[in-house]
Amino acid sequence: ASGDFGVDVLVNKGTELLAIQVKRYKGNVGVRAVQEVASGALYYKATTAVVITNSFFTKQAKELAKSLRVTLINKKRLANMWESISKTTSIPPFDMKQYEAIKPDIDKELYRLDVAAGKKFGRRFVR
Repeated sequence: ASGDFGVDVLVNKGTELLAIQVKRYKGNVGVRAVQEVASGALYYKATTAVVITNSFFTKQAKELAKSLRVTLINKKRLANMWESISKTTSIPPFDMKQYEAIKPDIDKELYRLDVAAGKKFGRRFVR
């Protein structure tokens, strides 16, 4: 949402406060996401800044994240995290091959939801 100071999710865990920026991209995520979450983390006085994506990060984003101590979680790391947590919970394991097979259907449904929510595409709003 607009006005979120570069943070989509704030998570409290004990004395930790995580500022998380989530990016659903087809291409690689660049430095802007890192800049946004780093400044948002400062604004909210978060102890950790994180960017999570269903994609990957540019070299420049990785370099800036290292400098600003922003944690980056790409789709491969997210799948590994899901896999490790599924071993200790009832959450089913993540299967990247199965995901890739159904990804076109997921993308269609997400697009449908974006259109229903009036998300902006290009120069116009789709309703």
